[in-house]
This record gives sequence, structure tokens and C-alpha cells, in this order.
Amino acid sequence: GAQGPQVQPAMAESAAAAGRARSRSPRGTGAGFANIYMCRHGTTTWNVEKRWQGETDTELAEKGVAQAQATADLLAERLPQGVRYILCSDLKRARATAEIYAKRFGVEVIVEPRLREPSLGRFEGMTKDKIFSEFADLFARLGKLPQEERMRTAYFDGLEPPLDTSTRAEAAASRAASLLGGDGGAPTQVALLVT
Repeated sequence: GAQGPQVQPAMAESAAAAGRARSRSPRGTGAGFANIYMCRHGTTTWNVEKRWQGETDTELAEKGVAQAQATADLLAERLPQGVRYILCSDLKRARATAEIYAKRFGVEVIVEPRLREPSLGRFEGMTKDKIFSEFADLFARLGKLPQEERMRTAYFDGLEPPLDTSTRAEAAASRAASLLGGDGGAPTQVALLVT
């Protein structure tokens, strides 16, 4: 991520408690809900350096591997029924995190490009401090926009605005719900989305 949100046990626990999406079975069977959890990739080499990543395909740092393993353990404890599907971004950091979860749950990873982080354009590779000092005017202008307009405004021309990123993620969640609903919509089914 831009500032390196990390997969940590506390974050996974809060995701399990509050960040879960519940979706009715797409077949309309009324058989229950699909539980969908969204998990963030572990710390990357660029997160350690406080560099913004966007679509730059960075690797997990050792710390990120350990975080993903700890989160897999926590998820296994919190989800005793297991996980049916794991969908992840096509970026290496998300795929590596998802593979750790998949090993723990004994499932395959499905690459879902709609979970990819948006491009951050010229910010990619720059440190947070440098970005905020060199582009202070941009952030001041964006900060003054009403929320709805801000969601439709990208950092730079030609980049994806936040609303479009959100729409992509929602489509990926719908795909996960459809996969879960494809075999009867048992209420204990779980999918993980890894960004």
C-alpha cells in the first residue's frame, strides 16, 4: 500500500470482527450468507523504507512473511470452519501473503486482478515525507474537496480515482460471493480477499 498498511494479528482480528462483508447467496436459495474477509498484504521491502508502492510489484520483507504466518494462525483460530476460496491481487506482495494463508487452509489461490492496488503515478517509489513536501499544494487542494468529489478525483490525470478502485474491489467481492454460492450457499462458507 501507499504507506504500508500491514497484515498483523490485531488487524486480522478487527477484520474478522468488523470488516466482514455478508452477501446473500447469488442463487437466491436463502440458504444463508457468504462470509468474506478482506486482508492486507504483509510488510514489504518498500514499506520498510517508507516508500509508496501503488502498482509497483514489490516483495514481502521478512517481517511481512512473519506477519502473514501469524495472521494465518489467527484466521485459523477465528474461522474453525476453514476457508473455501482465497482471491488475491496479481501483485507479488498480495500473492505471497495469500499463498501463506492457502497453505494453512489447504486451498488454492485464485488471482483476481480487480484487487490490484491503483497506480500512484509519480508517487511510486517516493518516500512519504518527500511526497508530502513536494506535493503539499496537491494534498491541500484534494483536502478541500467535498467527499463525493474527492472520491472521483485521482492524484494525477490519467490515474484511477478512489471510487473506481472501490468499484473494482466490490466486483471482486461479488465474484467471491458467487463462488461461495455455487455449491448451495452453506452459511459457514468463507472467502478471503487479499490485497
